[in-house]
Amino acid sequence: MSRPAYIARTAYDLDHVNRIVVPSFALVDFRLGIGDKTSVFYLPDDAPPPKGEEKGTDDFHFIPEKETIEIRYQIDDRAALVTGAKLELFTRFKKDALWTLDFDKLGVDWWSHGKHVVKWDGRIVTPTAEQKGTEKDGGFEHDLTSIALDKSITHFPDGSTTLEFPPYKFRLTLVSKDSAAFGNPVWGWTYWQILLSSLELDLGPEEAIPAGAVGDDEHERNKKVRAKLETDGKVPADGSTRKVMLISNVFKTDGAEMGTNKPFTEYQTMWADGAQIPIIAKIRLKNSSDAEVKLDESDKGAVALGNVKFLWDWQDPDEDTATQISGHAKAKKFVDQAIKYKKDATGESPKGDNCHKDRGGKRGVGSVVIFPAQAGYDAKDSLDAGKFPFEVKKAKERQWAALSKCWTSGAMKGKTGVVFQPSRMAGDDYVVTVYLANELTKKDELRFDVKDEKLKAVDTIKKKSGKFQIWRELHLAKYVRKKNSIADFVAASLGAIQANYQHAYIQMEDKTVKSELPTAGYNALATNRIGEVGNGVVTRAVDGGADHSSTASAFLVRDFNAFRAQVRADFVTTNPTALAPAIDNAVTNWMQTNQVQTAGDYSYTLDGLLKMAAKKLADDVNVINGAADGITIIHFDYPCSNRAAVDGGGILGSAIDVAGATRNKCCFVLFASAVDTFVHEIGHHLFLAHFGPKPDNYDAVYHDQTDLACIMTYNRPRPTFCGFCLLRMRGWDGSQLNANGSRNSS
Repeated sequence: MSRPAYIARTAYDLDHVNRIVVPSFALVDFRLGIGDKTSVFYLPDDAPPPKGEEKGTDDFHFIPEKETIEIRYQIDDRAALVTGAKLELFTRFKKDALWTLDFDKLGVDWWSHGKHVVKWDGRIVTPTAEQKGTEKDGGFEHDLTSIALDKSITHFPDGSTTLEFPPYKFRLTLVSKDSAAFGNPVWGWTYWQILLSSLELDLGPEEAIPAGAVGDDEHERNKKVRAKLETDGKVPADGSTRKVMLISNVFKTDGAEMGTNKPFTEYQTMWADGAQIPIIAKIRLKNSSDAEVKLDESDKGAVALGNVKFLWDWQDPDEDTATQISGHAKAKKFVDQAIKYKKDATGESPKGDNCHKDRGGKRGVGSVVIFPAQAGYDAKDSLDAGKFPFEVKKAKERQWAALSKCWTSGAMKGKTGVVFQPSRMAGDDYVVTVYLANELTKKDELRFDVKDEKLKAVDTIKKKSGKFQIWRELHLAKYVRKKNSIADFVAASLGAIQANYQHAYIQMEDKTVKSELPTAGYNALATNRIGEVGNGVVTRAVDGGADHSSTASAFLVRDFNAFRAQVRADFVTTNPTALAPAIDNAVTNWMQTNQVQTAGDYSYTLDGLLKMAAKKLADDVNVINGAADGITIIHFDYPCSNRAAVDGGGILGSAIDVAGATRNKCCFVLFASAVDTFVHEIGHHLFLAHFGPKPDNYDAVYHDQTDLACIMTYNRPRPTFCGFCLLRMRGWDGSQLNANGSRNSS
């Protein structure tokens, strides 16, 4: 380079010196700022040290679009050597700039000598025209916020810098076509952030529940699960537990189904891979003053989310069987042995004691995922019913986890989420954690997408839920008493009934519609069933003119003295010439032969003779008609009126198969208020067969062989279900369990 210079001669009698200085330029300062807060100005190692003390910080942050900050830089270029400049935006592990702002289009004012202050709200722009600066304080003011957003850059879909790439590095480079060698430094850089303040977990809206067909049975079931969670407090806070109630009124339709694997297959048919529960994370960013901004409630700022991803993970906390099955050591032991299966096996992640996939659950390598992939759809102001709004993909390395994207506008702006689909197995429990997943270990590899069991992260960038615990919900749908004079069994016994089923994580809900059995037509039905018995004891026990609708029992019968008198009268009628002693002897012999010689014998024999007729009569009155899904109860005060008056023993109840029963509706006839009988008989409706000594056949295949006090036996006391029954009612695959509990842990 050559430049002419004119220098005055020095007078002979003076000693001053004329000096020629080589023209130069330099980037004197470069940082972001808002008020007194600034980032740090960094210089190359060979650059002259900066003037003054550095007071900036590397965690300078703001919220794009929500806040307008300043890009501040100072150029020393008195000789006008600089012919251009460019601003480049970088992130870690990427060599090329994410965005370059070339000042050529903006004009010479942008690189002129002096201080420059540029208004900027984080937007990405590509200028197409000159923008004159406003002269101020020996420099210029500029405004990038007046330039249209450029949404063509893949990294920045909304034309804004985003939470995906911090920490950001801004580099400002001065360009001199002829005099680059005379610049020092010609470039400098600064770092800045977009910071997450917190995450808040919540239930997603009802519209976000995925549906094959809006309003179909599966969709309606999932809506009820969500509605119950919303009523109970939504997503549980860390340290608390929330029951996920799966309404599952699933019953046998034939006695032959008891003792089969139907409780597994039918429950599977109903709930398949489990309920689909939309869970969202509300995203809060930290503004330049460190105040939290709720993007879903703010008019601006959500564009800062861009394509950022969030990783959703889950853990399986240990089951507390000591509390759940308190006081029943054998049942607890059987369950404990089963839930240990592959708990600590190599490669099984996440580790835990939920039902393993080998037994129908969703724990273990190759299991159906808890966070299924979702296509999502573009942001809009209203949601599409039956479609999940956010894109969700399976994590690359952490196979049980998922990565979700956000909405930056529309009805779900400032939010992300997943469909949480825990297994259908009652007793399984889950803790869900969401992490900001923008941090990389190297190019395109997310730090949290790893196979390691545990992730470590500061609290700011994660949110952990409490425990979701899966429960089945069964309904007592209808309760019909023969007469309202019968004590209300449901009201008096609900707590005791629930206690038994809660051991299997089943909640028995009282939704009964209560009524008295109508009298119209009843007597004719009862008379017909009496006639079918075809037994002399029954014929003599029932007065031909009896009104069976008048008693609380199924049938109105004579008391013992009236019965004996009727037997004697019949013998007199058939033997009119016989003497009284002969008649008395014949009556005694007959009554002994028919085992009705005492009031107690009479009562017991009638019970045996009439119990089947009473069950058929319970079917005849068709109380299940019009009942909701669940268990319908018809309550008689014993099969016959004599039984209640004498000893109240005999048959107490029965799980009857009635016309109108379906896979989702069953009927139970109750003859006496006995909780263990009710629990036992409903166990039959839940496909459980008898176990233990009884007069007829029993099936011991699906029972703990060591627990002879299972409530499905006829032995008393029978405090609760055995462990095998508990697991089957939870929904486990009984065919993969062994009656010898010690064999279930491996």
